[in-house]
Amino acid sequence: MPDDRALPEDGERMKAATASALVLFSGGQDSTTCLASALSRFGHVETIGFDYGQRHSIELECRLNVLARMRSQFPIWAQRLGEDIVLELGLFKTISDTALIRDVAIEIGESGLLTTFVPGRNILFLAAAAAVAYRRGHEIIVGGMCETDFSGYPDCRDDTIKALQVALNLGMDKRFCTGGEPLLQVDCALTEALHARNFEIAIETNGMVAAPEGLDWICVSPKAGSAVVQRNGDELKLVFPQSGTEPSQFEDWDFKHFFLQPMDGPQRVDNTTLAIQYCLQHPRWRLSPQTHKLVGIPKHKSQKPDNRDRKVAV
Repeated sequence: MPDDRALPEDGERMKAATASALVLFSGGQDSTTCLASALSRFGHVETIGFDYGQRHSIELECRLNVLARMRSQFPIWAQRLGEDIVLELGLFKTISDTALIRDVAIEIGESGLLTTFVPGRNILFLAAAAAVAYRRGHEIIVGGMCETDFSGYPDCRDDTIKALQVALNLGMDKRFCTGGEPLLQVDCALTEALHARNFEIAIETNGMVAAPEGLDWICVSPKAGSAVVQRNGDELKLVFPQSGTEPSQFEDWDFKHFFLQPMDGPQRVDNTTLAIQYCLQHPRWRLSPQTHKLVGIPKHKSQKPDNRDRKVAV
């Protein structure tokens, strides 16, 4: 992502260019991507991390290295990147017995969730971040919760994040924008600005919000029980299997490609077998595994791209 990208001088984009954001930053891939996006869009960005007794505490060291590299390699971003805060949330060591905090086997627990699930973690993270944002005058909170973790992490679900956004806005009498679903952020003005800079725009959405005109690639990944309104696009990708959701119910939707993605987690091998069998029996559907996880591709170092033929995935 280029370090000198500016927002156009019009309406909402001008507001974004002068807005202040707080990014929940662990130093991992998801939160680093969110930080880069925030630095590209907003005039001032601060970061917040959490020491909650996690066994993988090395992330607290790695996040500092990532911040240092961002400051050194992207001068424009360095001007926008402000204070970094780390909050101690040691109460999780008292109230939680999950595998991320204690020496517990990683497996499916009695609740049906992975033992790596830390109940209340993201809820408390966002509440603490909102309190800091309120005090420091940030209008925007950015988090890298990944909804594809929904099989084991219910506090990553889009419905959870939206509910938290409403609760925080009401409880603090503020209007925080927490990010998440791309179609809550992407509008015609943004697509025009990106196209003007030779970007192509590809999004992956849960389909619960209608897409604006001008997107170059639309992937809809519907979740069980959700009210999908975006029923056309380039690609429909269904996490498989999902209780209460069958691929056949989507086959009359207007998409060029239909993919099954085996649900991740401890049953990934069995789920992959089921997805392969379904695709063989129903040739319209094709397999879409998370190849980077299967082959163990390491995280790559960021490189400054050429200004030509660029693409942005949201």
